[in-house]
Amino acid sequence: MSRREQEVFEALHRRLPDLVSPGTAARHAAPDGAARRLRSWRVDMLLPGSRPVAVEYDGAYWHQDAAERDRDKTADLIASGHLVIRIREMPLSAVSPHDVLCTAKQPAEEVAEQVYQKILALRGPAGRGPGGEPGSAGRDRLDVFDDADVTISPGGHQTDERDQRFAGTT
Repeated sequence: MSRREQEVFEALHRRLPDLVSPGTAARHAAPDGAARRLRSWRVDMLLPGSRPVAVEYDGAYWHQDAAERDRDKTADLIASGHLVIRIREMPLSAVSPHDVLCTAKQPAEEVAEQVYQKILALRGPAGRGPGGEPGSAGRDRLDVFDDADVTISPGGHQTDERDQRFAGTT
């Protein structure tokens, strides 16, 4: 984990105490028999819940030639029922509908606030914990798996229209 990623995680964790880093997002199902990764993904940050949120930090240097891999990982996570928010460091462009664009020098608190607001918008009132906050203590937790193979069952989790469009992007 880079220093920058750690700073953003710490700022976001203050708002979302259930956020973990790193997290492992298990494969649950592939839509309509689609060929998808059979193993779990390691994600930079994971907010457990009935609709888990995977947060990925894509630094400009390490992800400059990784847009296709980033889109594939995003599509796979969406197919497993996760909401995915990618923090993309400029000059990287967005690869999914819920990306947050930032600069390398933008304060971590500002980036974390943008991600937090995106989570509020995506999860809505139903995704908030007993204190009204998304990811607050006392909510159901997603089981966190190791990197072992996961069985793919037929069918898939329902995603919103924007997620469906990007799930098919290659």
